[in-house]
Amino acid sequence: MKTKKARNSPVQLACPVMMQEGEGRPGFAMLGYTGAPITCFWDDFIIDLNGMTAADRFAILRQHEHDRIVGVATSWNVDAEGFHVLGEFSEVTEDAREVLALGREGY
Repeated sequence: MKTKKARNSPVQLACPVMMQEGEGRPGFAMLGYTGAPITCFWDDFIIDLNGMTAADRFAILRQHEHDRIVGVATSWNVDAEGFHVLGEFSEVTEDAREVLALGREGY
């Protein structure tokens, strides 16, 4: 029987994001995952990026919570650095407005 490891400290995941301003809605570019081991959730795991597929457009969520939509991914790709996403901020959610404002302030 496999036992879970005790977790004594909070898990923090970071996602580098670059703001994109110009015509249309404000956008972002982010490195969503590098392929490095993740120690959280149910156990330690690695997402295999080889052969990865995703929908043409998918929701970008704040803190991975389904009801906290920040925007939509408009394209993605996988390369040697990891899983990259381009997207646009939502114009209607409070989370999107706050994340966009914080990004414009340099956070």
